[in-house]
Amino acid sequence: MSHARYLVDEYTVDVQVERDKIEVKDPQGNLVVGKYLKMIKEDGWWDVWYNNKSQDLMVGNSPFYAPHQAGALNRILHQHNAQEFGNFNAPYNIGIYLDDIPENNILKILDKNGKPIEGAKVKIFQSIPANGEKTKYGEKLIDNIPDFEGTTDFLGIIPVGPNPFGNTTLSLGAPWNKKIYPSGNNSVFILEVFYNDIIFYKFMEVSDFNIAYWSGFTNEAVYEVQTDIPIIIQSSQRNIQQSTQVTNILNDTQNQNNPIYQMIAKCFKEKANTPSCPDKNAVDYDKDGDVDEQDYKLFLQSLGQ
Repeated sequence: MSHARYLVDEYTVDVQVERDKIEVKDPQGNLVVGKYLKMIKEDGWWDVWYNNKSQDLMVGNSPFYAPHQAGALNRILHQHNAQEFGNFNAPYNIGIYLDDIPENNILKILDKNGKPIEGAKVKIFQSIPANGEKTKYGEKLIDNIPDFEGTTDFLGIIPVGPNPFGNTTLSLGAPWNKKIYPSGNNSVFILEVFYNDIIFYKFMEVSDFNIAYWSGFTNEAVYEVQTDIPIIIQSSQRNIQQSTQVTNILNDTQNQNNPIYQMIAKCFKEKANTPSCPDKNAVDYDKDGDVDEQDYKLFLQSLGQ
C-alpha cells in the first residue's frame, strides 16, 4: 500500500558492504571504509557501511513511518494519487518527492565542541549507479574523484550548490526524477573535511535535504556537520586575543553604514541574549548564544580591520 502511495524503499539508501563499490581513499591511500567509516553488522540483513536514518515501515517490519516518509505523505495530503498516477505498485510518480531539495544548500562545519571551523578543506564524493542501466536495485559506486571541493569561511560555512548528490542521467525505471533515483543509487554522498592535518569522513543522505525543503527552506538551507576535529583557536581569533585595541561598539563611525554593523549594534544595545533580537543568529559570530564585543571583533576581522 505504501508503494502505491509513491513511497520508496528506504533500505536502498544503505551502503552495503558486499554490493556497493566504495573507492574513496584518504591522502595516504587508505580506503576510508573500514578505517574511518566502520562496518555495521546487521542480524538477518546485510552488513553495511551506512544504515539509513529512517528504520521504519519502508525498511522492515516497523509499524510506523519515520519523519521522512511522513513528510512525503503530507506533501500529497488530500490528493488522490490514483486519479493521476494509477492505483498500483508502483505508480508512475514513485519517489518523486526525493527531488525536493532546496535551491541553495550550505554546510556549516563544526569542531568537536560545536564551534565553526574556518579554513577547512571540504570534498564531496557522490554515489552513482554502479553499472549504468543494468545497475541493480540500490546498487552504488562512490569513486575516488571528488565531485565538489571548497574551503569554509570564518563562520565554518561552505555552499555546496543546488544538488550535492548529482542529477540523474539514467532512467532506471523512473525517467521523471531529475535529481535522485527512486531506487536510491545516488541517495548518499561521502563528505571529507580536512583541517590542521586532521581528517574526518561522514555519510550524508538525501532525507535531511528533503525534510529541510518541506520545513519551508525551499530557497536556502543550512546543515550543521559536527566533526570530531579537536578545538583549535582559529587564526582570526588568535589575532583578536593578542590585540590590545578596544573599540566601543556603539562608537564606530567608520562602519556605521554597514548593515552587518547596524545589526550588531542594535542587538548589543538591546542586550539581546534572547530571540527578541531578530538579527541575533546572523551576527552571533562565535555562536556562544549572545551578541557581544567578541562578535564585534570577529566582524572587524572579517573586514580586515
